[in-house]
Amino acid sequence: MGKSITVADNIGEVYFNGNKVIRKINKSFEGWIIYLFNCGFIDELVNSNLIPDIRLIKDGKSVILEMDRIEPIIYPFELPFDALKEAAVKVLDIAEICKKYNVGMKDCHSWNFLLHKGRMLYVDIGSFSIKGFNFPIQEFLQSYYFPLYLWSFGLEYTVKYSLLWKGIFPYDEFYLIRYPFLRYLNNKIVSKFLYYKAKLDGLNYYNKEILEEKINEKFKENRLLKNFFLLFYKLSLYKPFSINLPDLKRKIEKLELNKKTEWGEYYKSFHLTERFKKIIEYTNKYCSEAEVAISFGGNQGFLENELLNQTNLKKIIVQDIDSKAINYGYKKFSKRLDNKEIYFVQYDFCLPITHPYTESVYKRFNADIVYALALLHHLLLKDGFSLEYLLSEFKKYTKRYIFIEFMPLGLWTPGVNINVPNWYNENYFSSEFLKHFNLLKREKLEENRILYIGYKKDE
Repeated sequence: MGKSITVADNIGEVYFNGNKVIRKINKSFEGWIIYLFNCGFIDELVNSNLIPDIRLIKDGKSVILEMDRIEPIIYPFELPFDALKEAAVKVLDIAEICKKYNVGMKDCHSWNFLLHKGRMLYVDIGSFSIKGFNFPIQEFLQSYYFPLYLWSFGLEYTVKYSLLWKGIFPYDEFYLIRYPFLRYLNNKIVSKFLYYKAKLDGLNYYNKEILEEKINEKFKENRLLKNFFLLFYKLSLYKPFSINLPDLKRKIEKLELNKKTEWGEYYKSFHLTERFKKIIEYTNKYCSEAEVAISFGGNQGFLENELLNQTNLKKIIVQDIDSKAINYGYKKFSKRLDNKEIYFVQYDFCLPITHPYTESVYKRFNADIVYALALLHHLLLKDGFSLEYLLSEFKKYTKRYIFIEFMPLGLWTPGVNINVPNWYNENYFSSEFLKHFNLLKREKLEENRILYIGYKKDE
């Protein structure tokens, strides 16, 4: 059994064991976990496609939960818009089932979800509480509704960096953005108001018995204050003070990614060109044993989906920095009917950002083949990256093969004069390429596309 991957969880530590994920339940929680299985709670979550298939194992000495390992791990700040939206809706569906079985949720943040075969699945059984139904509404708003609302009308970087930095979007900052007039009021008064609003939002979904017990205990010497807070709590259960989860779900389902992006509508229609057919043909010819691929700058994933259809590849990861393109591909292609898998991730592979406690992109997205098609000229001539740096980055992702196109005419389009710097030529590209990869095939596929197929040199 491998090293524990649990950061902080009193239910039990989590381990990787080959292609399985194992959670060994602490003695004090064994009865609770067994109850969740026996009462039908876990079965209903599994049958509703809300959590992965989880197996309960009792060996006489301990209680163990086992599930299949899900890969690749895609973090919340890398997800397409509609994947995060699906996670939000599923949390609210989970809350309804929790209410039915009188089970609480200690947390519900988006880091508890993994994307698997086009479905967002909630994987943290340790977040279910033994103390009756309650729902962490503030955390839900900060993890899902606030980010989705702001992202829907264009504040993408604001949202992405908040999910990376804190995992949530700050409560007060959302309202300062949503209601600009608050910025002109006294800061202390606004902060106090938003603090109490946050508390009020959560009261409706806090366990009633526990809350009343805490109020009675805290103010047992002051009957007036005790009655005031009990009245305050009861008022919070009614509109307009309370947040209604079904209403919130309807609001989230209506949110759409309205941002206009550079490459979001690049493929208005798609057909297999002769160039694409060649790439598929050479994948079968040179890489027939390959199972996993990653495509950089894959846009909406049309070619990548066809690679799955027509080659032995079992899984392909489509990377792009354009959120609209990635989201379109996710909605169109991610839910395949066969057993093959396509994943869409939004991040800048030239400047990847991760936390020290997260796994690197090189490990999570490591593949048998790297595709970098019609991409290099943008990164060299427009963004100013060096060829040495880009090839060394591609090399970190591939176990074996690379398909990469050199564009000898640069950022040229038909009818426009060719304008490339003197250093930008195929000899320059080829000499740098051969430092990192052995050449299998070179072919000019179109006027401005020369395909190089290579395999990784030994270190």
